[in-house]
Amino acid sequence: MTPMCGELAGFLRHSNPAFRITGQHGLRALKQHSSQEVAAAVAKQLPILEEQVSTITETLEKSAAAKTMEVAEVNVKKRCVLDTLAQFKELSAPHGRAIAECLSDPDRIVRGAAIRALIESGPAVVPHALKPLRKRLEHDDPNVRRSAVDCLRGLAPLHLAVAGASGRTLQEGGAAATRAAEGEKLDRAVLDAQKQALLVLGGAGKHAKNFLPDIARELENPDFQVRRGALECLVDLKEHAASAAMEIAKRLLHADPVVRRTAVETLGRMAVHGADVMDRVKGLARDEKDEDVLTAIKVAMGAAKAQ
Repeated sequence: MTPMCGELAGFLRHSNPAFRITGQHGLRALKQHSSQEVAAAVAKQLPILEEQVSTITETLEKSAAAKTMEVAEVNVKKRCVLDTLAQFKELSAPHGRAIAECLSDPDRIVRGAAIRALIESGPAVVPHALKPLRKRLEHDDPNVRRSAVDCLRGLAPLHLAVAGASGRTLQEGGAAATRAAEGEKLDRAVLDAQKQALLVLGGAGKHAKNFLPDIARELENPDFQVRRGALECLVDLKEHAASAAMEIAKRLLHADPVVRRTAVETLGRMAVHGADVMDRVKGLARDEKDEDVLTAIKVAMGAAKAQ
């Protein structure tokens, strides 16, 4: 790493915002000549800033208010570093692990900046960031878990491995649900993992194709939130879910009226992408006795006519 790279990257940690802006301008100019070195120098600032936060929080002499102010100042510098990495796009990909570590930050804006930096890094970041991102799906802080989901959802259409990992989680949850139907207790953590997987797959586009039957199966899940997650996932996939319409239509004959209603609502909200099986929805109305299902059919058919 050239001394110039390190010096300019260090400007991103300066207390004066004018120096930080100068550092960003200089680094952008320098990356035309030493792109990988510049990105590495910028990424190196993240652990330095994290160490500063640790030092502040562990200091006993300062008040809580003083610590909060100092940590906030460091977070401004973190966001500057992450914004710079986002501007470097694919050059930042090798530093995906260091960026992903920032998703554990208590500061919401820092987490948002880390998400942007990872997504802007493109598909090349996935081999470096996928494991630490998935680790944060199990974090104690629900805000960190949600940030990890949002980031994975943004990366899912860029790299098949992201959708693949979430699809396997969904399949494992489905197997656990089958065992639960046979009397085994279903762990709440399994249901939470399924909801996360459905959120990620809803943004995966064509990469969700191999898991469409698994998503449709979750329309039968006894947990309301998982069922709704499957519905929203299929709706979000739009044309990429069209081939699942027949799989969803199978649930129109389910013994549970809740499942029938969910299947009807899903097909109705899929609009033109579920049009091929809307005649089955219409046919269901002839023999259906459940009022909620009949109402869902009416709404779905009205939406179909409006297309």
